[in-house]
Amino acid sequence: MVEFTRFTDAGRLIFAIPGNHDYARPNGIWQRLSSSKVHVFMDTSWDTVLLEDMGVAVCGTAFERGGSGRRAFDGFHTPDLPCIALVHASLEHFQGQMNGYHPFSAGDLEAAGVNYAALGHYHSCQPIETGSALYAGCYPGTPEGISFDSPELGDRFAIYGEVEDDGSVTTLPLKTNTRTMLSADIDCTSFDTQGSLFDAVRKYCQANNLVHLKLSGMPAEDVASVLEELSERFKESCHYISIDTSGILASSDIAEGDLTIRGRFSRHMKKTIEEAADPEAKRLLARALELGIAAFREE
Repeated sequence: MVEFTRFTDAGRLIFAIPGNHDYARPNGIWQRLSSSKVHVFMDTSWDTVLLEDMGVAVCGTAFERGGSGRRAFDGFHTPDLPCIALVHASLEHFQGQMNGYHPFSAGDLEAAGVNYAALGHYHSCQPIETGSALYAGCYPGTPEGISFDSPELGDRFAIYGEVEDDGSVTTLPLKTNTRTMLSADIDCTSFDTQGSLFDAVRKYCQANNLVHLKLSGMPAEDVASVLEELSERFKESCHYISIDTSGILASSDIAEGDLTIRGRFSRHMKKTIEEAADPEAKRLLARALELGIAAFREE
């Protein structure tokens, strides 16, 4: 409510809709919101507010928890003014996803005559292409990342838009996040020195980053010896860091009685290392064992 007040105090109108996480219910967050300056569309049927002095209509519908299979624009009636629609709904086949939360297609959006659809549900910023300059929509996504899942990573946005007199729409994404969620996989097999590992981790570490790294592969013994201290080493370099080492493989993980080609290779190399007299030869053979085991793992 404090954030809403910042806008209303500046003379801005606010329209909002309940979604699938904050759906309309007795004593819910939207029922507790008491402000004549904020219009919340509480009905699961489409409703319209005419702003005739601005030459635009704002339409909205609340997420229907028990009937989310209803298509998003069913029952929508196009107003006479250019229309901005607020709806919590899932674009069909969005980034390969099939989701039944009030589904719709780009064709549905265009057929409804909605000049701009302010969309909620998916958490990454994504414009909707309809093929027409008069009809558009966008998922702005979350204003701050909330997990290390792919849709939450990277920069976050709000959408600044303008509806022209002819109904055409222009939009501009505005960066909103103060923190950045980053997640990456790092294969440690090729790291021969601790410094090369540190360099790979360091490139993700900045003051406002929240970082999750998953390490994999079969690093050199010298590199493996510092894996568990990475979080402590880099904790002051970023806002938060977590490091998952469960994907790291060591030659000792292979059972002595392993009858696979990998197991036979491991036993042969260990015997060769044991018989080698030169320390440098032992080191190179040990690294060859590590790289070989890592190659088997990739297969």
